[in-house]
Amino acid sequence: MPSFKSCLVSLALAAFAFAPISASTSTDASLAARGHKEARFVKPSAALARRNAAAKALKKRAGRMSFAQMQAAAKAAAAAKNVEATTTPASSSGLGAYTPGSTFLSTPEAIAASKIRCGAARTCQITAPAPPANGISICFNGRCSYRCNTGFAPSGTECVAASSSCGPSTCATIQNGYATCAGDTCVYGCTQGYTLFTLGGQAQCINLQTDTQNCGTQGNVCPASYNGVGAATCSFGSCRLACPINTYQRRAQSDSNPFYCYGL
Repeated sequence: MPSFKSCLVSLALAAFAFAPISASTSTDASLAARGHKEARFVKPSAALARRNAAAKALKKRAGRMSFAQMQAAAKAAAAAKNVEATTTPASSSGLGAYTPGSTFLSTPEAIAASKIRCGAARTCQITAPAPPANGISICFNGRCSYRCNTGFAPSGTECVAASSSCGPSTCATIQNGYATCAGDTCVYGCTQGYTLFTLGGQAQCINLQTDTQNCGTQGNVCPASYNGVGAATCSFGSCRLACPINTYQRRAQSDSNPFYCYGL
């Protein structure tokens, strides 16, 4: 029969054997608890919330139209109201034979000239290939190009004398324009800076950049000042006011007369 001391030793050894298991279980439990805490959702910081709000506001502003865009849209709406039966553009660009890609500007010389950047006609006269007979080199929209001299008009790849009649047909005299013949038919075009339109069956050359009666588009009339001070002008195809000295243009709450001169 085992002694009392041997029994105590056996119990101590048994307790010691089971101790690592208990420690391991405790450690695993604590790790699981910490892992559970780390997996909890962390709220975004105040800085992140501000960045998100700013991004949403910027996206919202991006969808708004600028003043220039609203003015362009108004011009397009005014142009759409024109009566096509009485007012018809003579060509898609209004430049006729001077349209990029036309026969006159598709010669090897003209194509080479169009690749030269310029700020003045002098640059083109020095560096561009020579223009056709009775023509000149010009700088147009920052590129070299060709135009016919006064009294001459483009016909195919050449500059020919402008026509006053074509067979039995008498050609109309157009201010800032010219006429050439296609058989017995008069073909009209405009000099640089003017756009060709047909109004009531008559060809007209209009400067859409400066004409207050046709500003930006044909038939777009620049409105008078809201308060009667200042004169309507057309600058680079946009309606404005020429205000007296010490006054300046302001926008009015009016659709028909959107500007007035302020400062008197």
